[in-house]
Amino acid sequence: MHMLAYNSHAERESAPSSTADGIRAELLEWSSQGRAVLASLDWVERGIQRKLSSRRWNTPEQLGW
Repeated sequence: MHMLAYNSHAERESAPSSTADGIRAELLEWSSQGRAVLASLDWVERGIQRKLSSRRWNTPEQLGW
Protein backbone atom coordinates (compact mmCIF):
# COMPACT_ATOMS: atom_id res chain seq x y z
CA MET A 1 0.00 0.00 0.00
CA HIS A 2 2.96 2.29 0.62
CA MET A 3 4.05 1.66 -2.97
CA LEU A 4 0.61 2.71 -4.27
CA ALA A 5 0.69 5.94 -2.28
CA TYR A 6 4.24 6.71 -3.44
CA ASN A 7 3.39 6.00 -7.09
CA SER A 8 0.31 8.19 -6.87
CA HIS A 9 2.30 11.05 -5.39
CA ALA A 10 5.03 10.76 -8.04
CA GLU A 11 2.52 10.56 -10.89
CA ARG A 12 0.59 13.58 -9.64
CA GLU A 13 3.74 15.69 -9.65
CA SER A 14 4.87 14.59 -13.10
CA ALA A 15 1.67 14.55 -15.15
CA PRO A 16 -1.57 15.75 -13.65
CA SER A 17 -4.57 14.72 -15.74
CA SER A 18 -7.84 16.56 -15.62
CA THR A 19 -9.58 14.99 -18.60
CA ALA A 20 -12.02 12.11 -18.31
CA ASP A 21 -9.67 9.87 -20.32
CA GLY A 22 -6.76 10.72 -18.04
CA ILE A 23 -8.79 10.03 -14.92
CA ARG A 24 -10.03 6.75 -16.42
CA ALA A 25 -6.46 5.70 -17.22
CA GLU A 26 -5.35 6.54 -13.66
CA LEU A 27 -8.25 4.57 -12.23
CA LEU A 28 -7.40 1.55 -14.38
CA GLU A 29 -3.76 1.78 -13.28
CA TRP A 30 -4.77 1.95 -9.59
CA SER A 31 -7.10 -0.98 -10.10
CA SER A 32 -4.30 -2.99 -11.67
CA GLN A 33 -1.89 -2.13 -8.86
CA GLY A 34 -4.53 -2.99 -6.26
CA ARG A 35 -5.08 -6.41 -7.84
CA ALA A 36 -1.32 -7.01 -7.77
CA VAL A 37 -1.21 -6.14 -4.06
CA LEU A 38 -4.12 -8.49 -3.32
CA ALA A 39 -2.46 -11.29 -5.29
CA SER A 40 0.74 -10.81 -3.29
CA LEU A 41 -1.15 -10.86 0.00
CA ASP A 42 -2.96 -14.03 -1.09
CA TRP A 43 0.42 -15.66 -1.77
CA VAL A 44 1.67 -14.64 1.68
CA GLU A 45 -1.51 -15.91 3.34
CA ARG A 46 -1.22 -19.29 1.62
CA GLY A 47 2.38 -19.59 2.77
CA ILE A 48 1.45 -18.80 6.36
CA GLN A 49 -1.42 -21.29 6.33
CA ARG A 50 0.87 -23.98 4.89
CA LYS A 51 3.36 -23.35 7.72
CA LEU A 52 0.66 -23.46 10.37
CA SER A 53 -0.75 -26.72 9.03
CA SER A 54 2.67 -28.39 8.92
CA ARG A 55 3.58 -31.12 11.37
CA ARG A 56 6.00 -28.81 13.17
CA TRP A 57 3.25 -26.40 14.17
CA ASN A 58 0.64 -29.10 14.84
CA THR A 59 2.86 -30.95 17.33
CA PRO A 60 5.23 -28.38 18.88
CA GLU A 61 5.90 -30.66 21.87
CA GLN A 62 8.02 -32.85 19.56
CA LEU A 63 10.47 -30.09 18.76
CA GLY A 64 12.61 -30.95 21.76
CA TRP A 65 12.86 -27.42 23.13
